[in-house]
Amino acid sequence: RRTSMHFCRNVQMDSELQPALIKLVHDDSSFVDSSDDSLETSSESSGSRASSFGRKFLAAMGPGLMACFADTDGPCLITAAQSGADWKYALLSLEIMLIPVLFAAQELTARLGTVRGMGMTAMLRHDVGPVCAWMVSAPLLLTCVLGLLSEFSIIGQTMAFWDIPIWASNFVVSFTLLAVAATGSYHVAERVGLVMGVCQVAFF
Repeated sequence: RRTSMHFCRNVQMDSELQPALIKLVHDDSSFVDSSDDSLETSSESSGSRASSFGRKFLAAMGPGLMACFADTDGPCLITAAQSGADWKYALLSLEIMLIPVLFAAQELTARLGTVRGMGMTAMLRHDVGPVCAWMVSAPLLLTCVLGLLSEFSIIGQTMAFWDIPIWASNFVVSFTLLAVAATGSYHVAERVGLVMGVCQVAFF
């Protein structure tokens, strides 16, 4: 106590030390405030990291879900239903054996597209030549056209259960596809595809 009184007395005697002491006290208080702010900032950053991880996870799952929905289209569902009605569970072991094969094929195409930055036809044209690229792309184009026709047929027949004319349902689907393609954005196509793909839950 005597030491503190002596210190205060010396501070009062020396007027030059008073501004320095006030500055020291102010710096200490600002340091405490900054520490509190840093703690709040760290908690906010941890929350933002968790939200960014969730967004990255959903962004990574988007293309995979689009590939899954592409493989479970209308004709595929009807074929699977007919196969189940004819063969029951006799082909279940074969389906289990095909899971790693299909996974490897999808993984291979994803890695090739990510590393090379090109599609299959572009890679064939770059590595093998245009003749081989056309030999592969022409059957794929024909397959896509026939697939679209089968899709329109299945959609029209399904909507007919609710007394919706086939021409009306096909017109709506065609207009939607053209509008999505006109945007030229994969993100728009992905969102529309995911929303429409959720409709497949009705089959379960």
